[in-house]
Amino acid sequence: MASVKEKRKKIEELVLNTMSLIDKTKSNTEKYEKFFKSMNDEQFSKWINKFIKDPDENFYMELLPYKNEPVLQDLVNAGKYLNCPLDEYIYLRHDGNKDNPIRSAQKVPVG
Repeated sequence: MASVKEKRKKIEELVLNTMSLIDKTKSNTEKYEKFFKSMNDEQFSKWINKFIKDPDENFYMELLPYKNEPVLQDLVNAGKYLNCPLDEYIYLRHDGNKDNPIRSAQKVPVG
């Protein structure tokens, strides 16, 4: 079983690497590095457990036009890094047919 330090390292790497792919200036990465360094392992564990359980919690990035605005390829790269599809078929179950729902003809952006 992975230790708290190992889990923390993996979480921090995932968050910071993803932000670096989206924000080439790394200003958001630096902000979260400072945030993570401000906590000891116990504080980090409490925070991440609360973060995971709360559906309204998010990582917020400051993205400004002409300063650190990502281009589409940055988002594609981040999606690949996270192994997260950026587009997929949508199934419409509200038509009443749960066994054979309507599917979109093409993949559509999701997020």
